[in-house]
Amino acid sequence: KDDIGNFVEIDSSNVRIQVKNADGSWLDMDRKNITMIAPDNIYLKAGKNIEMTAGTSIKSKSGSTIEDETSNIKTKATTTMNMVPTTTFTGRAIIQGGMAVSGGTGGATATVAGNMIVTGGEVTVDGIGVKGHHHIEQGDGQATSNAKP
Repeated sequence: KDDIGNFVEIDSSNVRIQVKNADGSWLDMDRKNITMIAPDNIYLKAGKNIEMTAGTSIKSKSGSTIEDETSNIKTKATTTMNMVPTTTFTGRAIIQGGMAVSGGTGGATATVAGNMIVTGGEVTVDGIGVKGHHHIEQGDGQATSNAKP
């Protein structure tokens, strides 16, 4: 330890190495665990890849942001859950598979502003298909019946 609070400690009997500076940055290698603390930032830079592998979880706290300014972010998982009140896509969303929607606020589960194009399928409302339904005539100039399947 020096006179301003920096220290390096190697404890072979307890299989522990610690490095700490006077500003509070700390690296602690304690047996099979590593703790890194920085009062401000931790920077990792690699010419090719930085890989993180975790047995069960990777946690982030305090309003964290993940940004990729140059490429793509890919998630490969059996399930992805976004536990946020609102998700905003600023570009086109392409869904290659089925889609299920439930819940919603303001009286609607889903709201579409703008045109919707359905190709090779059917829109069904309460068991009545938009393309295949019909109405029964009520006479000249009279309103038709409700839609029939």
